[in-house]
Amino acid sequence: MQCIFIKASNAGAVVKLVSQSRDQNSKADSQPVRIWSNKAKTIQGLQAAYIASGLASNKNFNLKVFGPIVFQIDSLGKFNPPTKKYPAEIYTVQWEGIAEVLSESRIILTTNGRSRFFVDANQNGVFEFEEEYENGWNTKEGINLATSKKLAPGDYPIMIQYQSRPENAQMSMMASPGAVPYKDFEGNQLDLHPWLGKRIALLTMEDHHDPQLMAEMVEQLDSAYEFYIKILGREPGLHIVYNGLAVIAEVPSTCGYGCGMLGNTGIELAIPAFKEILAEFEESRAIGSLPIYELGRNFWFYSDKFSCRGWKADTGAAFASSMQLLYYSKPDTKHAKDVENIHSLIRNALAAYEKGLKTPSTISARPIVGMILALQNEYGGEKFAARFWQAMSQQLTAKTPQDCLQNFARAASSAAQTNLTDLLNTRWNLQISEKTEVEIERQLQFALVMP
Repeated sequence: MQCIFIKASNAGAVVKLVSQSRDQNSKADSQPVRIWSNKAKTIQGLQAAYIASGLASNKNFNLKVFGPIVFQIDSLGKFNPPTKKYPAEIYTVQWEGIAEVLSESRIILTTNGRSRFFVDANQNGVFEFEEEYENGWNTKEGINLATSKKLAPGDYPIMIQYQSRPENAQMSMMASPGAVPYKDFEGNQLDLHPWLGKRIALLTMEDHHDPQLMAEMVEQLDSAYEFYIKILGREPGLHIVYNGLAVIAEVPSTCGYGCGMLGNTGIELAIPAFKEILAEFEESRAIGSLPIYELGRNFWFYSDKFSCRGWKADTGAAFASSMQLLYYSKPDTKHAKDVENIHSLIRNALAAYEKGLKTPSTISARPIVGMILALQNEYGGEKFAARFWQAMSQQLTAKTPQDCLQNFARAASSAAQTNLTDLLNTRWNLQISEKTEVEIERQLQFALVMP
């Protein structure tokens, strides 16, 4: 791969653009893409413009109107804008030039800040909508990765826009014949192959998969992602993204069979897990349960409301399981067998809790899932789930197991639109306090008088 590493100092005084090959012994002629400042291809590098303001927050900004200082990249690829006039806290750098593609390649941009790039793929002299590759442009942070479509040999105008972060700003551009770079949760650098949807970027170890099969798989993952948004009313933080899409990556190993970031995008599936999911999908055209469950990790926003020290219940796992089952209950999914198997485990766990000592301080995740599902069945299904989790996000911070139980009662009563205190205490001995019962009653009365 050809690499162009761009680093901006936190003082805002120096921005360097250095071109080098990953293989220092390789010859220039073997590189798939060369970068030039001019159409004549006589000056290597990119032409840069630097302004003391941000583009992402003001779409009406125009670099030329605001009079940028234009620097011609020299052989060392350095330029030094005035520090006082261009502070590090907010600035935008724009690089422009020509990408000379020598063999079929993708152009890849990686950054830890806000950026985007354009490739004039149809070579008509205009950067069109479909030629823009968003790379965290509308977010404040995250590990962002964007790649162009495959480009045939030829000369393509390119433009990169990068808006600063206060410190450690850095960006790299690479050219690859197909795979894209990915750094896994364990810190290993991999080259993976992207399959893109509207919400999800699925990155796989191999590229020989049936394109139609992969398109259908990603479409179902998109559907699951949008289902989570519909129920919960929000999206995860953009932590690991590719072309602005949430990443699900096949990797040699991760923290288990599958591993999802909590409250943020980023899911990894170990190779054996992905192969099983792929084989199952090829046979049934139905996504297996693991990625749907791990999406629950990405959408887990309630750790400060519904989990606490001293409580054995893994409420994050309970949430992921309940959302997984809610998604599978949709009429257009093909998971009757999976749903029944999981429901059986949940029912048995809740029954064991109900027949036992009913000690909420030692309850595990499965009985909690059972309680949530039971309430969903009695008080409105998807509508109950949406109201429950959105109400949970409004609860007080939980510091003790008892706090978590009170939050559960308040959120469940709000979702059911009736005071569930007696039911929760009688049926499951959740030890909901009289104070909480009074609070719930007041909230419900207030809700009734609201327009």
